Amino acid sequence: MQDTQATTIVLGALKRLGVLLVVDDFGTGYSNLSHLKRFQIDALKIDQSFMRNIEHAIPGQDDTGIVAAIVSMGKNLDQCVIAEGVETREQLAFLQKQGCTHGQGYYFCPPVTDAELVKLLNNGLPSTRLHVGSGIG
Repeated sequence: MQDTQATTIVLGALKRLGVLLVVDDFGTGYSNLSHLKRFQIDALKIDQSFMRNIEHAIPGQDDTGIVAAIVSMGKNLDQCVIAEGVETREQLAFLQKQGCTHGQGYYFCPPVTDAELVKLLNNGLPSTRLHVGSGIG
């Protein structure tokens, strides 16, 4: 990411091939707001560390404001926003209220073995899309 010109060229080539570009763990590490403008990003994944304190919101000690801001920013930039680490119904409800349409985590499906994955693939994977009112769809 240090050579933004080269990165822009490579990411542009990937986009022309139909590859979707997602910023993983957004809000941590090397996340840079200027990258959202400079690169053709399709989605932001909210880092799971921000989801941990959602259901036990203590003013000034939770991350609800950060999550809400990331969701709002992604929506305003026409980017998909995916919340990592969704583990409870309360977290899901908060995300739905913010307008976050995608999530992943234990709430939807815990990690599975190879054999369980084959079974899921044969029977159809559960969706990770967040639908207001239905939980998952």
